[in-house]
Amino acid sequence: MPVFFAYIIGLLGTFLLTTGGLTFIVVTLAGRRPCPVVPAGMLCGYIAGALFVWTLVPRDWTLPFWTTLAASVNAEKYGHPLEHSAEGIVIWIMFGAVVGAVLGGFLTHIAGDRLRQRMIPQAR
Repeated sequence: MPVFFAYIIGLLGTFLLTTGGLTFIVVTLAGRRPCPVVPAGMLCGYIAGALFVWTLVPRDWTLPFWTTLAASVNAEKYGHPLEHSAEGIVIWIMFGAVVGAVLGGFLTHIAGDRLRQRMIPQAR
């Protein structure tokens, strides 16, 4: 059950982050100019979360990252046991990426609010 939960969170979170990123780009191009700091923090968190989970993969896993991604969808070429293991790794990478994006966006938003509160009294 926990693996299924991580799979759903990873897929749904990746879809929502992609949709949100495209919406941000459209709004920015439309001329409304929102602050790009939070989406940048989310992107950095997404990448950092995925890389962090990749570093937790056991040392006996000999496939490189791109081959692991290919093996997770190609049972004919790599065999079912290897595909199943690669799928598990990719699921956890996606879960870590979504958690990293949420934390990155949240921390960037909090830091931006704190900096704004600090700078506003000085402007008066």
